[in-house]
Amino acid sequence: MRLSYNGWFVFSQPVRLLVDLSGIWIIIKNKIDNGVKRFVPLTSRFNTTKWKRPLSSEIRSQIRHKKTLWRNYVRDKNSTTWLQYTKQRNKVKRIVVTLKKNRI
Repeated sequence: MRLSYNGWFVFSQPVRLLVDLSGIWIIIKNKIDNGVKRFVPLTSRFNTTKWKRPLSSEIRSQIRHKKTLWRNYVRDKNSTTWLQYTKQRNKVKRIVVTLKKNRI
């Protein structure tokens, strides 16, 4: 005897259950697939744009200096190293912004 409950099938006989396992699996798989299609949003790739312009050696050295100041700050947690880092960070940001404005 086969009972239906909201699209899901329940079998009362264990022998019948063994025979129709593949059918049950197909039903469960279809239910999951339909749920995923209805309720899981499609996402696009996140912003993975990288800098595509060549940078001069002076700018790269400024960026490297910023990174070393950051590492020093993380190591020390000192307010003077934080101020040095923020000054360098702002300097690099200004350089990059002016590069974008001038080259685009």
